[in-house]
Amino acid sequence: MTDTTTGGASRPGSPAGRGRPGGRRRPRRRVRTAARLGVALAAVVGYSATLVTTTTLLPSSQAATVPATVVASADATVQSDTPDANYGSATSLGARGTSTSAPLLRSYVKVVVSGLGQAPASARLNLYTYATSTTGVKVSLAANTWTESGITWGNAPAVGADVATIAPLNSNTAVSADVTPAITGDGTYTFVITTTSAAGKTFASREVAAHPPTLVLDTSAPVPTASGTPVASGTVTASPTGTASPTGSVSPTGTVGPTGTVTPTGTVSAVPAAVTTTFAASADGYVEADTPTTSYGSGYQLNTQAASPTTPEERSYLTFPVSGLTGTVTSATLKLYSYSTWASGITVAAAGTGWTEPGLTWATAPAIGAVVGTGKNVVVNTTVSVDVTGAVAGNGSVGLVVTTDRPGLVKFGSREATANRPQLVVTTGGTATPTPTLTTTPTPSSTTASPSSTTASPSSTSPSPTVTSGDPTIVAAGDIACPAGGTPNATSCQQQATSDLALSLSPTAVLPLGDEQYELGSLADFKASYDPSWGRMNAIAHPAPGNHEYGYIGSSIQPTGGEGYFTYFGDRAHPLSPGCTKLCTSWYSWDIGAWHMISLDSQCGVVGGCNPGNPQYQWLLNDLNASTARCTLAYWHIPLYSSSTDHQPDMQAIYNLLHQKKADVVLTGHAHFYERFAGQDAAGNADPVNGLAQFVVGSGGKSFFAMRATPAANSAAQIANTFGVLQMTLGASGYSWKFVPSTSWGGTDAGTAACH
Repeated sequence: MTDTTTGGASRPGSPAGRGRPGGRRRPRRRVRTAARLGVALAAVVGYSATLVTTTTLLPSSQAATVPATVVASADATVQSDTPDANYGSATSLGARGTSTSAPLLRSYVKVVVSGLGQAPASARLNLYTYATSTTGVKVSLAANTWTESGITWGNAPAVGADVATIAPLNSNTAVSADVTPAITGDGTYTFVITTTSAAGKTFASREVAAHPPTLVLDTSAPVPTASGTPVASGTVTASPTGTASPTGSVSPTGTVGPTGTVTPTGTVSAVPAAVTTTFAASADGYVEADTPTTSYGSGYQLNTQAASPTTPEERSYLTFPVSGLTGTVTSATLKLYSYSTWASGITVAAAGTGWTEPGLTWATAPAIGAVVGTGKNVVVNTTVSVDVTGAVAGNGSVGLVVTTDRPGLVKFGSREATANRPQLVVTTGGTATPTPTLTTTPTPSSTTASPSSTTASPSSTSPSPTVTSGDPTIVAAGDIACPAGGTPNATSCQQQATSDLALSLSPTAVLPLGDEQYELGSLADFKASYDPSWGRMNAIAHPAPGNHEYGYIGSSIQPTGGEGYFTYFGDRAHPLSPGCTKLCTSWYSWDIGAWHMISLDSQCGVVGGCNPGNPQYQWLLNDLNASTARCTLAYWHIPLYSSSTDHQPDMQAIYNLLHQKKADVVLTGHAHFYERFAGQDAAGNADPVNGLAQFVVGSGGKSFFAMRATPAANSAAQIANTFGVLQMTLGASGYSWKFVPSTSWGGTDAGTAACH
């Protein structure tokens, strides 16, 4: 990929704004097993993995310092103006002090330390910062009474004793705090990140695989003399999957050769600690009271619902085949991926297992047994964890039934939703004994490559794109027209100017990227404001809806069903439901040149979700599988990433699907500026080879939003306080792009890239 960016002067006094539903990101969470710490003769053991323990040879009078790194097992930001919202799945952590224009932010980081046996010699909390600040942040302690998927401003533990400060901060660097006094040995620790500054501070969360929060521990212990055995290894097998942290002792009688090789004749006596094993459901399904003979075992979701005068009772059943456990069960956790939000949550009870997915109905379902756990504060697009230890005694089939007190659906991913299937996580004491074998540990200099030697530039891995003057061109922008009667000025209501610019570029097609008409997308406003401007290009327009078209404006919700949008654009906006005027099937695809184009709807709460098993996701999966086009571009309104708070994780599963299918480009709006992100995956990790390039083009004319002083990770270009459009030429094997400003002071961004 090649690109050039020139910045334009910022306009003073440009207003910041919020244009997304609820004013904040909504959550999404990916299930991830927390990394565990092994120190001295302790190690992590996986399925059929090799246990490796390492000691460095020093003279007997010296001590060895053994560094060990623990990755955070949970982290999340909480926000004062959205006290019930959970942001546990976000790819960043925030901190902000008292401000007249923005809410308070603080972040919680949890680490689990095991295998120490004593206080470490030193402990440092490492964070990767996206911010530059002389004020920095404060690190304090807090109680461990929270979960990543459940923590909110309203239920977050209080900030406790201060431990350290981190200052100054320099963007895109790792920073650390000395938290040695806080780490007294094995256990769980929660750190709270706060600041007194009104300017927000941002750090990478554990969802960013390259830069998660970590705790680095140093321990000092006596070591063998030079005639001892420095390295031993063993094998522990856990079935089907699991982790263990064995500890033991070495009786060395080996010798060390002149090149550092070891000939051991000693033994390792290892006693493993807890073993954690994850089981997938072997069968699941839901039943419904008013359809007593219907089976829903093959669906992509599990439903629960309380009976009411207007709703039938629904409940979900699951069976897990637990096997291979060799010790006493100490804990068992049911994990379900939620497609709904309900503060009262769910109840999990024991149930029989003598049923099959095809045969499970209301009439044949087993009775509800004893309650074994509850899960409160269920939040859409997150994983809810319920302690069900009472239901798991050991090996054998475990049957569970899930219910709710909500007279409306509380839905979860079923085992057919591969990315979000139910899991049962069981921990036992373990009894396996490792058998020592020889292993060698290379020196760091022989195994560590410099970043420049391991990271390939896009231009070196991507073929040169083919773009010619005869290829089709598109023009795209979102966040366009003020309501009828709005007066154009330098910072708002510039829909006429941007439409004049778009027309002058003579595009083959036009992509309105949502929020085409403010404030509620009424038909009257569409006709009075959008139609005389961008409506002049309706014959070649392929729109996507925004939150304003549905009446979702920050915390103000006035549901419209998109009636003005669907009526104004007609079947062009909903070809899969012709003649529809409200709550229509809003996603569709079309082709232009060598490209497959996909219009999607990011108002996930309105369209039935955006996750595996939901209608839009399943349609997209089928559409991508059927497409034979070399290049693919998808577009919707609310971005997954932006250098402001104007993005949401709702489309993460869809973004991930596009990434898996090697789509090329995503276009979005919502944030009222222009920004381009280099190729990355759905977790925000840079991927110059197969990553999606995401453009934010919320510069269609309505108004300006503020950008953070420090761009988000992987942001390659940012142009604020500028109205304009994105022009793209779509070639047979690649594309070119150019941001074209409609204001004289605007910056530009241009480049070319090849398709995957």
